[in-house]
Amino acid sequence: MQLASYSRETFLNESVAMLDMHGDIVDRAEVVQSLKDREIQGNTLLSETLALPHSQSGGVRTLVMAFFKTMRPIYDWQPGCGVDRFLCIMLPRQVNAVETNALKALFGIIADDRVMQILSTGSETAVNSQFSNK
Repeated sequence: MQLASYSRETFLNESVAMLDMHGDIVDRAEVVQSLKDREIQGNTLLSETLALPHSQSGGVRTLVMAFFKTMRPIYDWQPGCGVDRFLCIMLPRQVNAVETNALKALFGIIADDRVMQILSTGSETAVNSQFSNK
């Protein structure tokens, strides 16, 4: 999904709003705040162009994973980096076995350097291919 975000603040709000439109969010304000709180704790950067915003909150009923690309880089995510790709993960307060296995599978996929390169710089088609049938 592509967003017009221009800052970390607008990205967090727009990405959660987009997911809310798809029915994945039960409390938008709580999810945005939990993502902001997590960002305050430390860097979620995976590469110079890719970040992994993530949180756990009661604002989601089930595990939510989404990949976003912004129309232009966001420079206030991390000094010196133009982040325009985001792998977002939002966990409910209680995570079940299916969700745990889905997270394990995701991290198994992104542990591959080739996959990380595709997520960081690849086309939409190339990125989508990393998650299809997995």
